[in-house]
Amino acid sequence: MKKRRWLQTVGSSLLLLSGMGLLAAPAPAWAAQNVSATSSAPLITKAEFLYNLFGDLGIPVHPSGTSPYTDVSTSSWQWGPVYAATQLGMMKPDSGSLFGVKDPVSALAAANAISTLLNLSLPPGTTALQWLQQRGVFQGIDTQSNLSLAEDLTIMSRLQTIKPIQLDYVPASWKVSQTQAEDLIQGMRILQGASWLQAQDTITMARVFVLTPAALKISQAVQQFKQLDQTVQDVFTVSRSPSASGLNISESIMSYLNGKEAQSLQLFRQGSQAYANNGQGWQPIHQNVSANPTSSQLLFQSSMLSDVTAVPTASGWHFTASIDLSTQPAFVQQMVQQYAQFSNLALTPQQQTVLQQVFAKDMHIAVQYDLSLTKNGPQPGTPLISYSQEQMTVNIPSSSVPLTNESQRANFEKAVTDLTFQWSLSQKAQFNHTVVNPPTGLPK
Repeated sequence: MKKRRWLQTVGSSLLLLSGMGLLAAPAPAWAAQNVSATSSAPLITKAEFLYNLFGDLGIPVHPSGTSPYTDVSTSSWQWGPVYAATQLGMMKPDSGSLFGVKDPVSALAAANAISTLLNLSLPPGTTALQWLQQRGVFQGIDTQSNLSLAEDLTIMSRLQTIKPIQLDYVPASWKVSQTQAEDLIQGMRILQGASWLQAQDTITMARVFVLTPAALKISQAVQQFKQLDQTVQDVFTVSRSPSASGLNISESIMSYLNGKEAQSLQLFRQGSQAYANNGQGWQPIHQNVSANPTSSQLLFQSSMLSDVTAVPTASGWHFTASIDLSTQPAFVQQMVQQYAQFSNLALTPQQQTVLQQVFAKDMHIAVQYDLSLTKNGPQPGTPLISYSQEQMTVNIPSSSVPLTNESQRANFEKAVTDLTFQWSLSQKAQFNHTVVNPPTGLPK
């Protein structure tokens, strides 16, 4: 397989951004040097940096709405890059009414913005600035000061010429080629963020008590714990696509519990604001509230995977891997909470700590991905993941199993050796470019 050029690979990330209504083709003929040359300041400003970054990477921006910032006119060249940067979380405004377009840009802020825009996979414990220094993008740049115009142009020039595999971290344990690693990383980015994804997610959770030999001889105990064993399966059908206006994303979620419809929830995103309708009309939801049923799914970073292997298929690769839990403390905590919710337990801080230690030490997670390379369309060779599965199993020693009534601890440990908790998430995905109309009756 021929190595794809940098901008071709950036195109995979652009597919994600286009669904947010921020990007469209063709790119405007922006010239970063023209902006820099007209500035009388020796340092690059936030607005100029963002303008140059989007322009030099060939990423056009199409702002929506009216600028809320007193220092950014809606009709100015600044509004496009400022709008895109705030929507993507690349840079924070100084306040709700002031972006700070004339503020200087530190090397740290510039590196974070670049890493966020390209969704870079970083080594654990390494900042975006440290990583981009190691990869040569910030080599020779004074990282203790604000960026000069010349330094900004140097960084932009390097971003246009560097190979993509140099910007993503590939752990030494990956037993795959650079091309395969690049395809997997790009494929996971698209799977997580593509606006034109149709998918069915299946989450299965099971809790099984393993009895002691003595308890197995007591029919009443066997029957009692058999009733406590529980398996639940949720199926979510998710459909996302750009809306007719090209500025919004519409998403419909159907949830099924053990094959029976349990919930029907529609989401509609307009810029950074999201609205939900569960049959009671459209209501705005807080930005920090996630209505995604698969929010427990790992957000992909290359550092979380180890022992990655790839087997060629007719259309691409079949990947298998395991999760390196030492890099995922937040996920360990999340799975403990998932177990507690599944078991209808209100954990004390001590119980939470004990279970986190058990999960971190004994939880085993295996993942697999089926990836195909597109043959047609605007981005031939785009890596798309059609199937993914995460399987987790952990055995909780009887002494660490939380009980609602601790007075029964002695009897419980006589009857139970351990508890097995299993969690599996599989996703079948299709990527269809379809257009939907925004729902009517949204609050203004």
